[in-house]
Amino acid sequence: MKNIIVTSLILLISIGYIKAQSQDQNQFKHKVLGFQIDYPKTWTVNSVDDYYANLDKIKLQDSAFDNMIKKSASIPFLFISKYKEPYEDLNPSIKINTRPYGNLKGKSLTEILNIIIPQFEKLFANFKVQEGPIEIKLDGITATYIKFYYSLKTKEGKEYLSCSEMYMIDKGNYYYMIESAQKQDESNLKDPKFRDILKTIKLN
Repeated sequence: MKNIIVTSLILLISIGYIKAQSQDQNQFKHKVLGFQIDYPKTWTVNSVDDYYANLDKIKLQDSAFDNMIKKSASIPFLFISKYKEPYEDLNPSIKINTRPYGNLKGKSLTEILNIIIPQFEKLFANFKVQEGPIEIKLDGITATYIKFYYSLKTKEGKEYLSCSEMYMIDKGNYYYMIESAQKQDESNLKDPKFRDILKTIKLN
């Protein structure tokens, strides 16, 4: 099954491409999804193996739920980070994927986030919503947004005071799920801020 998933992702990525947008920016375009984003040239586009390796390092509070989540995790079609993986500290990163509404069809993205939040509370220690869910604009694109703090624990016994932001964008039968992560004190991400990168998103 994993080989099938990886093959599917390779096919998706082959439909997208990366090009130099300016002296300081690269641009990722996904032809099938009509998705486009600019990001700093100093950032790294990570592989499927990097994604699985990162996922495997995390230790969640509920071990049974941990296994289920990792087996059913939706692979992002774009996973970029400030530093090249593997990275010993908490690496500022952005993951973007699509998810079908499925049996949640008819519910708003705010309602879906309110369903997800209790699950996060079970998975992460010291989970606390800082802002949202609210609707915001990303350079004209309406997104449902939430920001939360939590303690990210690893199997090696390390613990990071983490901050994640999620942006969900409706596309009819599916929605974009955009996740960013960094330290709570933002000491590992000065410029550009995540929001500055995400404001370059364009949807066709």
